[in-house]
Amino acid sequence: MEAINALYTNSTVTTLNLTGNLIAHEGAIALGDALKINSTVTTLDLTDNQIGNEGAIALGDALKINSTLTTLNLRNNRIGDEGATALGDALKINSTLTTLKLEYHEDQKELNKNMIILEEVKHFLVYRYCCVFLLPYHKQDNEDKEDGGEEEEDRSQD
Repeated sequence: MEAINALYTNSTVTTLNLTGNLIAHEGAIALGDALKINSTVTTLDLTDNQIGNEGAIALGDALKINSTLTTLNLRNNRIGDEGATALGDALKINSTLTTLKLEYHEDQKELNKNMIILEEVKHFLVYRYCCVFLLPYHKQDNEDKEDGGEEEEDRSQD
């Protein structure tokens, strides 16, 4: 949480990577509040933080105000309909975000609903030259990558 609190006074950091810190919705709410004030961070990676709908809503509120963030990675955060809708609404107002990465691993029914909501947002953003990456989550693929990475590390030590 110290990194998030530092954003209130930061005037130099432009990229913040909090991947895998499990900040959950509480951390995303604090981060959203800081982003409403911060004017230097352009890239934010929140992959694997379990922010859920509540966190996505808070970040959506921040995006309505923030004018410096250009890249936001929210992959693997259990964002459902409410969160996706909040992000979509924010992106109709925000004019600086150019890349939004989302990845879902909810059940197939939820995945389909979220993809429909975000496809609507994607069409709007493509019109405005913004990229939205909608990537379905494949647990097996990620496990293969992790296994492959360990094998490569083992080979490099020989």
